[in-house]
Amino acid sequence: MQLDVLAAMLLAERREGGELLEHLAAKLGAAFPDRTSVERDGWVFSRARRVRRLTLDLGSARYALAREAHGPVARRIKVVRGIEIGSAELALEAWVAAVLEDLEAVATKDDAARRALNRLMTDR
Repeated sequence: MQLDVLAAMLLAERREGGELLEHLAAKLGAAFPDRTSVERDGWVFSRARRVRRLTLDLGSARYALAREAHGPVARRIKVVRGIEIGSAELALEAWVAAVLEDLEAVATKDDAARRALNRLMTDR
């Protein structure tokens, strides 16, 4: 399946020294601007403003990936009627797989999300 290939590519980029958080912020922000929130470090007018936290809201689940001193921290947050009721830290590989799985589920119900997911998968 294409989602498996996309997950493998994202994780391979991390292993090759790529900046996964920056890459995901750009890709998810472009494909799902209404569902993606990006927080950046630095001053408002500084040139180098690295992504500090990426949040993707998929209705009943919210996914957060944050840059911490010891490395990236990935969380899946359960949401009920807009209120966060629980969260769990995930391994990065599990987080990427869960995000792609939930994106696929959202895409089956929402035509705009399906088109955005197709753009995400074809624009590598």
